[in-house]
Amino acid sequence: MEFQYECLGVVLAGGQSQRMGQNKALLNLEDSTLKQRSVNLLQQCGVDKVVVSGANSGGAPDLISNAGPLGGIYSIINTYRPASILVLPVDMPMMDAKHLQQLRIKGALANKISYFNESALPAYIPVSAPFIDFLNDSFAHGQFKANSKAPSLRQAFSKASSQSIALQDGKLLFNTNTPQEFEQAKKMLGKSAFSRPIE
Repeated sequence: MEFQYECLGVVLAGGQSQRMGQNKALLNLEDSTLKQRSVNLLQQCGVDKVVVSGANSGGAPDLISNAGPLGGIYSIINTYRPASILVLPVDMPMMDAKHLQQLRIKGALANKISYFNESALPAYIPVSAPFIDFLNDSFAHGQFKANSKAPSLRQAFSKASSQSIALQDGKLLFNTNTPQEFEQAKKMLGKSAFSRPIE
């Protein structure tokens, strides 16, 4: 594969948002949609370009339908041909640019798939031969259509070198999959802003 980008920022926003009842990417939080918030974070991390995965959120369409997060990643890699990607799900509003940048730098230095604690996302992913081979075996060669079950990120990560990076503040990994969790995120962000020291 001829690489077009050294590091591509990817917002995963192709889910069906069934538990939320509406498109999560377009929900407003602190005067910005979750999609724009995620784009802004990745733009602060030194990536070459930021793209959104998911046609239903105005992003790049999936090459394989209903294939989950890994299907979105497969589509982005084949469309943009990056040497590495820094992936952030659209429903993780507590994450910040400082820790995403840390993830990218540590992953790039080790040349390993890197993620925080036990959470598969966000992740820094070098587009290595073993990783690409697994994606092609799963999607390009018809295996996914045959068994109708998309492989997990964990399965893909196990095929290449990976590392877990310790993250002390677990709330940064908070997901908003339901209206109740979204309201909780609003309260958490409000308390965070209130507790910041005056500069």
